Amino acid sequence: FNFEYGVTKSASNEGKYRLIRITDINSLGQLNEEEVFTEITNTEMRYILNQGDLVMARTGATFGKVLYFDSKTPSVFASFLIRFLPKNKEIDQKYVYYFCLSPRYWQQANQLIDGGTQPQFSSNKISQVKIPLPPLETQRQIVEKLDKQMQALEGVRLLKSEAEKRIEEILKQVWGK
Repeated sequence: FNFEYGVTKSASNEGKYRLIRITDINSLGQLNEEEVFTEITNTEMRYILNQGDLVMARTGATFGKVLYFDSKTPSVFASFLIRFLPKNKEIDQKYVYYFCLSPRYWQQANQLIDGGTQPQFSSNKISQVKIPLPPLETQRQIVEKLDKQMQALEGVRLLKSEAEKRIEEILKQVWGK
């Protein structure tokens, strides 16, 4: 993999580019709803994320947390994130994303971090993680199965959220605010 560290920028409520920070990534490597923005210069255009990019938290309590970027919103990644790009076409980025959610990945990550109270997961350490790489077609089949399960999980989350809102409405109707 090739590694790139993110841009150091301040977050704002306005701007042309969404600024992706560690705190914008949930435990399943998905973007949170809340958005902050920034502006970049021409020399900072290299920090723009492309669909299918992987970025990983490199420091703090959430080190190793990974995001598979699949948004159409023009975005850049912040300085405490590392983008990693495969050196060859035989690696499916989403396969790597799913691997980074697995216990096998986390076992390795926890053994590789530096630092005590502020864990550090540098590109040098990330490159030491051993990722099992079956043939590309097998990687894609695994991704397809996991995508279906993620969609099912999202459906369950939506149902739960709707049920909670409905319960609150009923409680308000019965007992008021």
